[in-house]
Amino acid sequence: MHAAFSTDSRNAHIYAIVEAVQEMSKSSRQYVSVALDGIDAEWFDEINPQTRREKVPPSDCLGVLRVMTTSRKHHEMIGDDIREGQWVIVEIGKSENSPRVWAFASTNDYESVRRFSLLSIGLLPSAPTGQSAGGALGPIATAGARLRRNFDLRNLKRPNVSQAKRLLKQLHRPTKCIAHDVGQANCCELLNCFGPKVPRVSAFVDIGEPLPFHRRTYNQNLQRMISKAGLVVLTHWDWDHISAGRHNRRQGRLFNQAKWIVPLQIIGPNAFYNVAVPNRRNLVLLSNQNHIIRSGCVDLHFGNGVGEDRNNTGIGVVVSLVSKARVLLPGDARLGRGGLEIRAAMKHVVVPHHGGSGCGVPNRQPRNRTNAVMSVGYPNYYNHPNLATSGAYHAAGWAIFHTDTRCPQRGHRGLVTFV
Repeated sequence: MHAAFSTDSRNAHIYAIVEAVQEMSKSSRQYVSVALDGIDAEWFDEINPQTRREKVPPSDCLGVLRVMTTSRKHHEMIGDDIREGQWVIVEIGKSENSPRVWAFASTNDYESVRRFSLLSIGLLPSAPTGQSAGGALGPIATAGARLRRNFDLRNLKRPNVSQAKRLLKQLHRPTKCIAHDVGQANCCELLNCFGPKVPRVSAFVDIGEPLPFHRRTYNQNLQRMISKAGLVVLTHWDWDHISAGRHNRRQGRLFNQAKWIVPLQIIGPNAFYNVAVPNRRNLVLLSNQNHIIRSGCVDLHFGNGVGEDRNNTGIGVVVSLVSKARVLLPGDARLGRGGLEIRAAMKHVVVPHHGGSGCGVPNRQPRNRTNAVMSVGYPNYYNHPNLATSGAYHAAGWAIFHTDTRCPQRGHRGLVTFV
């Protein structure tokens, strides 16, 4: 029986994509947190490749991992070569002196957590390398290539720019843009963009919930506050930007009839099986070869990042409101060289990457009150928002607001609404 995320009696091997590697401070000590989107390696190796994409794994073979350790141990055991967007093989089990691992199986919607130790972690090559004693390539040597093929979004849909333009052109100019309080995640709603006859159907830019280990930052009142979705635009495929649309989430029903405009990026097993596959008929895939797509009241700008850098190879969204104000929704992309290069002046912006360090400052409209919202969860240990970033926005003339619990009221619309 394969149950990598629920086993207590044996060591387990997991193939995973690195979702995030972040430094954090806790109790005056420095740590490194590594988030992984993983699948049971034995299950993946044994299933016929011809049926693997369609056959959804058992819920205890899919899960999200968090490895947290000191900076010294991270350097010794994990190393600096493991970065976001890379495929790795992880061995978990029981050990006294190894870094701690928290495993959240997709069983019960990632509610339950089990604690393990990290026994080993290693990069999987993108192309088959090495041979076994019998002369044949072993499963580990070919795993990286097989994972990339299996979880390629082009297995579900082909890129279709013309369909994306048609969908965007159908949108009415929205009257408002709301940056919702979703904790350490991102979710923006465009109101009245389907016309006055359907006021409770909205378009969304990102529909994230926090990773399971940040669940306490989430606003449980959100489901009563948001509208049913007619269109979803994903800036990129990070968990905290997509996860409210997963099929086993009650709130996901608000999004399962919507069309999804999504970037072609490397994604992990949980994102593939719980978000992409259930919504495959509604996906509209875009590759980052299309640098700017202009249609109606929405412009899509593609980041100039390279390789497996999800944050900076995704989509930045510029929305023109009825008031003629422009709103920039960049996801986690750095603003400037190597990320999103948008020269037009904006009246409002959702600050990239929860206000983290080095995210850049956009051009602002002069002689106008310009608002910058930082979508953050409290408490978090990543120094979000970063003091230097907040200072740079203040110095550039932006009025800064937060979505987190330090606001007067969770999800207070007046504080995070752009008009």
